[in-house]
Amino acid sequence: MNMKFIVYIFVLVAVASCAYMNETIDPQRLAEFEEFKSKFNKYYHNEHEHHSSFHNYKTSREHIVKHQMENPNAKFGHTKFSDMSPEEFENKMLNFDFSLFKKAKSQGIKLKAEPMKGYLRQGENVDNSDLPESFDWRDKGIITPAKFQNTCGSCWTFATTGVIESQYALKYGELLHFSEQMLLDCDNINQGCRGGLMTDAYQFLQQSGGIQTADTYGDYKNKKDICNFDKAKVKAKVVDWYQIPENEETIRRELVKNGPVAVGINARTLQFYEGGIVDPKNCDDKINHAVLIVGYGVEEGIPYWLIKNQWGAEWGIKGFFKLIRGKKQCGIHTYASIAYVEKV
Repeated sequence: MNMKFIVYIFVLVAVASCAYMNETIDPQRLAEFEEFKSKFNKYYHNEHEHHSSFHNYKTSREHIVKHQMENPNAKFGHTKFSDMSPEEFENKMLNFDFSLFKKAKSQGIKLKAEPMKGYLRQGENVDNSDLPESFDWRDKGIITPAKFQNTCGSCWTFATTGVIESQYALKYGELLHFSEQMLLDCDNINQGCRGGLMTDAYQFLQQSGGIQTADTYGDYKNKKDICNFDKAKVKAKVVDWYQIPENEETIRRELVKNGPVAVGINARTLQFYEGGIVDPKNCDDKINHAVLIVGYGVEEGIPYWLIKNQWGAEWGIKGFFKLIRGKKQCGIHTYASIAYVEKV
């Protein structure tokens, strides 16, 4: 450690000590926090926000250790979310509205279960002996790179476009980026940054005439804006969709036979995830996040799902993560869906 850096750290400690005289500042922790800020391009608007974020960063070590003890087959550490408390992380990043899902299931009107045109419907009592031990749709070139939803509760839009992108690539051999922002702005069934359902998004796209690519609609803004839908620029339309039965083996067969599957999960344990297979000690099926299953496999005898998230490529395994398969963990089986698309 050179002399300039040492002086810099002690100046920071002095400033922090003046502002927060009642709190002991550890120079090593402060130096680590400065590295964290640099690595993830963090900027705080005032001293209060900086202090709060530094406090969360320090206490995150306890959460990381706890997660690691409970998940020995996964790896946890500091991520871009280490400056958030677990409560703040949940409020900002996990905005999937579970109440909408519960209402939809209880009413039985939004979760379509009929077979789709163009698909071989997979039954609940399936024999999967013909399926490979591992499978990854990324190897087929039909999965776009990891995206970043930021703090808008728009996970449902990314899971929806993930299905549409892969289905379009499977059918037409062209991998396009479809617009999450169009769904945010124009979908009048869902609730924008306050959450939504993929099945409702499919329904909206059926009614509206289709979806534009990100290139023709515009960049993702991390907020709901004025709808600028141009039907002349629509590239794909949703012809049909359905909800997959709540059975992991049925989901596995759908994945291999028909393509990537959009699912809802309880993602509270993913704040500090870096790699490996997540198998949380306590993870119920109160889903709060939407993601895309793109594959599965077995690692050291442990079966897992390979899942695409939308928290950026620097999170997890280049934006993806692995979740234990076959234990109904974190509600992975409760809200799985797939759609059938056509070119416009």
